[in-house]
Amino acid sequence: MPASASITITVNPAPPAPPVASFLASPTAGIAPVTVAFTDTSTGTITSRVWNFGDMSGANNIQNPTHTYNTTGLFAVTLTVIGPRGTSSARKQILVQSGGGGDPCPAGASHRRRGIPASRHACDQGGP
Repeated sequence: MPASASITITVNPAPPAPPVASFLASPTAGIAPVTVAFTDTSTGTITSRVWNFGDMSGANNIQNPTHTYNTTGLFAVTLTVIGPRGTSSARKQILVQSGGGGDPCPAGASHRRRGIPASRHACDQGGP
């Protein structure tokens, strides 16, 4: 009678993928107050996340939050994702402008647009 043998094969699971932070924001510019919807598009194994909206409103750990900006400014939004293989952060800027509707240039100043992005405005006050 032939001898029998058994072989045990152990398959170890692949290690978790490191987190890579990424997100979408819509809109990225608007007139105050503006509500921005953020969508977390991060990849890898993520155990927690932290949003910083750049306006000193505190952190948030919701996966796809919305946030309302009530004041004007350029805000740096950061998403940090954490997983068993590390941490990763992504950053975008949100521009919130005033909706005053009036002429932003003081009386007597002319409007100047050359070489200035459409999202910015400049006034020429004259002078040398």
